[in-house]
Parts: sequence; structure tokens; C-alpha cells
Amino acid sequence: RFFGRSSHRIAANPKKRRIPAGLRRSARAALAPMSGSSRWTPLVISPLLCALACGFDAGNPGATSVTATLGDPSTTSQPADGSTGVDDGSEGTETDAGHSEDTAASPCDDGWWNAEWSHRSRLRFRGGDHDEILVDMPVLVVLTPNRIDHDVAAADASDLRFVDVNGTVVFPHEVEHWDPAGTSFVWVRVPAVPYTDDTYSFWVYYGNPGASAAESPAQVWSAGYRGVWHMNDAAGNVRNSAAPVAFGEISGTTHEPDGKIAAGRSFAGPQVPDQQVPLGADSAPFFDGWSSFTLSFWVRPDYPDDATWQQHSPGRVIDKGGPMRAGRIWRPDGAPAGEGRVELRFEFEHGGSISRNASIRRDHWSWIVYTYDGEVFRMFRDGIETSATGLRDDRLIEGLEDVRLGDAFEPMWGTLDELRVADVGRSPVWIEAQHRSMSDELLAYSIPESCP
Repeated sequence: RFFGRSSHRIAANPKKRRIPAGLRRSARAALAPMSGSSRWTPLVISPLLCALACGFDAGNPGATSVTATLGDPSTTSQPADGSTGVDDGSEGTETDAGHSEDTAASPCDDGWWNAEWSHRSRLRFRGGDHDEILVDMPVLVVLTPNRIDHDVAAADASDLRFVDVNGTVVFPHEVEHWDPAGTSFVWVRVPAVPYTDDTYSFWVYYGNPGASAAESPAQVWSAGYRGVWHMNDAAGNVRNSAAPVAFGEISGTTHEPDGKIAAGRSFAGPQVPDQQVPLGADSAPFFDGWSSFTLSFWVRPDYPDDATWQQHSPGRVIDKGGPMRAGRIWRPDGAPAGEGRVELRFEFEHGGSISRNASIRRDHWSWIVYTYDGEVFRMFRDGIETSATGLRDDRLIEGLEDVRLGDAFEPMWGTLDELRVADVGRSPVWIEAQHRSMSDELLAYSIPESCP
């Protein structure tokens, strides 16, 4: 009863040679006086003592002696199978610039979701400063070679599963880009996350050769999204992940492998005619009479120099006419080196025409957001609010024209990525979290675990 309970037994099976957490805590409390104030004293537990304290057979050759320096897991002797044998309860430490975390606990004893999947990694939220629960938010999971074992995962990512920390709920996901030899991008819809919570986590499971693909893009983008265009299509139409409508028709534009997230869609400026992507008749209802909305996109001006940018200003980015029009980038006279502006105009029934712009830089990605929640019309750049206008109980006018990207005569010289249209307003906290997510700053990743 030295450890506080006599009913615990340590199995002879080396894979199960682990001291229970309750037993460890009792041991540490009992041995604390032995440690002194400045150093921990190594403790050797003999088979006889273990027989008395732990309740297992000291004569069993599988019940080996344990040498431990309490409080210093690095000095714990390891069983023959290479496992640590003792779980100190630590969550691990971040080990790289991508916020990876090392977890010392044995995964087999930690509620493995499904034995048909051999590997997993824990993804933990890095909370922010604002107290808000983010509901059904799509989160970008960036899987690099040190975050996932691509040699174990299916070559087409069909065995990916994202599961809550308790192993009871499978989250919907969409693979935007899969590269077994490099960096992969996957979107996951997380049900509800307190933004200030640094402990919320979930799992990515993989390593099941017999698993079928389980992607569900429309479920990922279910929180008010009417259109989500990743611009990752190398040929054919620019697909809408939120719904099977408003597929963009590629006209004169080119596939740009160097997008913000995977690939993007490049526009070559007015020297190349008809640089546009019309989203078709399905996009005509977008923004018409909407009493709330959010429009967002990543944009990178690719003009070769400031003089060319100024000469070919403005460059059209997005337009519909009526409620949302004249989306453009341009370089005004006297602007600082490498700097220009991005601007859109919205037409409200009572508030009239409102145009808002913000600075952007040449050869640099900027995330632009316009949102209205029924009370305030806001603009954001890179997750930071740049303007706010009170418009209580207003709505956009109707126009019934199609949405198009670029222009037949004055397209921008630049690259567009991750265009989104939603019929709900987004909060500043949601927008901050989304920017952090797409900048690979929202999640911390544990090293991969296996449970063969």
C-alpha cells in the first residue's frame, strides 16, 4: 500500500508496462519529502517492494525493476520495447516553427478511436485574447512531413479522418491539396471552439489501407457559405466547394502553382485580352437584397514594378454591378514604394453607396474582407479592422447580374486565391481566427503516434 492503492497491477506484457496515473500521483506525494528542496533522489523499486506496494508477483520475470528520477522523465529507464513505460502526464513541448508538440504518453492507452487506423496526431488550438465561441468554423490543417507520416497515409488521402478528442465525433473535411512528398492542405469544420481555450484539441487519424474516401466539402462549408472557390483547379472550371453551383469558367487566366494556399488563379493584366472568370447565372442572386453578408479573398499584385502598376491602374478584381461592384486594385500618385490600394463599392438601400479601401503591397499576399451583420459594415485587411460604418437594419439593393472575376478589358495584373461569399456577417473574432488559420498560426501539432 506504499502507493496508496494495493489493487493496481503492472502487467508483464511490455506493451502494457505502465504505472497508472493515480498510482503515480500517490507515489510522488509520498516520496516528496525524500527529494529535498534542491534535487530529486533516484528511487530503485525492487521486485520485492513492488510485490508489496503494487500487488504483482515479484517472482514473475516480466515484473522488472524500475529506476526513476521523479520529476525528470528523461532519466526513466525504458522497457525492452522502447516505450517510456511511465506517463508523466505532460502535454509535451513545441518543437518547430510550425508549433509541433511532442507527446510522451502511450497512445494505445489513451482512447484510440478505431483500431483499423494505425497512426494519429493531435491538433491543439492556440487560443486568442477574445472571448467568443466559434461555431462550425472551417479550420485549415497544414500537414507537413514532420506533422504526418506520408509513407503510412494513403497516397490519395482517402484514409484521413478527423475525430474529436473523446473519439466520438468525426468532423467533416475537404482535401484542397494533397502532396505525399511535401505540404498538404485540408479543411476541417470544427463544431464549437471557445477562442480563448488553449486546451481544445482533436485528432487526425490515418494509416488504414482499406479505408474509402470520406470527404464532404459541402458539410465543411455549411455555416452560411454560398460560394467557396479555392482556385486550385489546373484545368476546366473553377469549382465551388460550398455547393454544386456557380462554377467559374476559366477564360484567359492561368493556373498559378504559387498561391496563398496551394495554387491560385493568375490574371496577366490588360496586355492579354479577356482575362476573366465569370461565375455564371447561378451567381446572379449573390448579394441581391442581402441584409447580411461577407465577401473575402486573398490578392497579390504581380506588377513587375511600381511604374507599370500605376500605368495600368485600376486593375479589376471582382464585379457584379448593382449591390457589389468596382472591385479593383490601383496605385495612386505619390504612394510609398511598392504600395497600392484595394477597393470595393457596395450599394445599400438606405445607406447609399459605400466604398472602402485599404493599402496592399506589390508581390505580397493580403487577405481582404468586407462584412455586414445588420448593424455595422466593416472592412478588414489581414484580420485587422480598417474601417467600420454603422448601418442599422439596412440591406443591399438588387442587381440580378452575374459575378465575374477579372475583366475583359481592364483585368488586374495579379493572383487571386480563396474567394468566399457568405450570406451572414462575420464577427471580428471569427475573421481574426480565420486569418490565423490560413497563416498556419491557429493550430499546434503533436508528433505522429502509432498503435500497431
